[in-house]
Amino acid sequence: MVHNYVEETALDRVRDWDRHWCLRHGFDLENLNALRGDLKAIPARIEETTPLITLSEGERGKIVYVYGGRGLIRRLADMGLTPGVEIVVLRKALLNGPVEVAVRGTNLALGYGVARRVFVKRVSQHV
Repeated sequence: MVHNYVEETALDRVRDWDRHWCLRHGFDLENLNALRGDLKAIPARIEETTPLITLSEGERGKIVYVYGGRGLIRRLADMGLTPGVEIVVLRKALLNGPVEVAVRGTNLALGYGVARRVFVKRVSQHV
């Protein structure tokens, strides 16, 4: 479960995450620790993923998930960007501009806001 606050700015504001999850989401400490254990047992954990925007030009990644609503996920799926698909960053524009990628034999340009919501696992350093 990816929490909305983590995506935005709560990392700067929340100091006690155990207390936050217990008060805001109704967890007790025992269940929270059990959840942490279950998440650590998942083979491709979130810690191993990175937003597409962090890949350098020429670097490859495999799409793990898209953090977004139904509309964004459907739009990206229609373009061939689905979990398990390998993607190559071809070019990155300056100042948070679009990211050009190669996927399934096609080149696509993704806006910065969309590209930062596509999470990948690095496959190799450079083409």
